[in-house]
Amino acid sequence: ALVKQYPLDGLHLDLIRYPGSQTCYCSSCQAGFGKYPGSDLTTNKRWQEYRRAQITSLVKEIRQAVKAIRPELQLSAAVYTDWQNARNTVGQDWVNWQKQGLLDFICPMNYRASSALFASDLVRQKQQLGSMSGLLPGIGVSSERLSLEELSRQIQCCRNAGAAGFILFEYTPREAYDLLPKLNK
Repeated sequence: ALVKQYPLDGLHLDLIRYPGSQTCYCSSCQAGFGKYPGSDLTTNKRWQEYRRAQITSLVKEIRQAVKAIRPELQLSAAVYTDWQNARNTVGQDWVNWQKQGLLDFICPMNYRASSALFASDLVRQKQQLGSMSGLLPGIGVSSERLSLEELSRQIQCCRNAGAAGFILFEYTPREAYDLLPKLNK
């Protein structure tokens, strides 16, 4: 409905994941898992695979529905910074989503207090993806209470790594009035 009614440029999937590794053992998930090949609730690896498959299937369905109506619309997702951990704990297999062309770009939530840690995330993500072309890293400007200097360093890390851009999380009055106007000076 949104895609049909409004002239959107994109659709962003913010919480496209399970809330944690120890969540959703509901009867519906257990029944679905029971039909999954090689399923056995005592085998954690198969349970993780099942959960990844469920989230990936949802991403595919959303992409197909969106692109059928508006092929030019950009589809993106906020993802946890550590792909290996994210795929096993919350079902976010974002490297494979990107390689399969399910998303136009991804936005890893690289919310770090230091540019050294931030740059390290970018190096790992570039290795995992093979390039930075579909990556817009999230900078935790408010969540980490970054100073103007640290914000500038993390933006420069994105540029140095060849990221397609960056996203600032989140836009509060502090960012609007105290930080962003000073970035150009």
